Amino acid sequence: MIKAAHDWMVRACDADLSEAVARGDMETAKRVEETRQTFDRAVFVVLFGRFEMAVTEMFEQARSARSANPDWKSRRGWDVPAYRDRRVPFET
Repeated sequence: MIKAAHDWMVRACDADLSEAVARGDMETAKRVEETRQTFDRAVFVVLFGRFEMAVTEMFEQARSARSANPDWKSRRGWDVPAYRDRRVPFET
């Protein structure tokens, strides 16, 4: 869905840019290019947020599975108090 929206916006910006250049309207062409760059940055932020959510979910699943392991050798690294919070300090 994100890619489809991005592709649609790119096509729309490309069409607007081509029209502006054909008319010789460099001010509009510049504005369209700035809009495209802003949109690209916004898509990056959304995708990075989705990536961060996926990493967090994988960490929480691993933490839950390993901290419940009855074998102390498998569990000991996950018994660190810092892992009990939702946010784990970088230094851990």
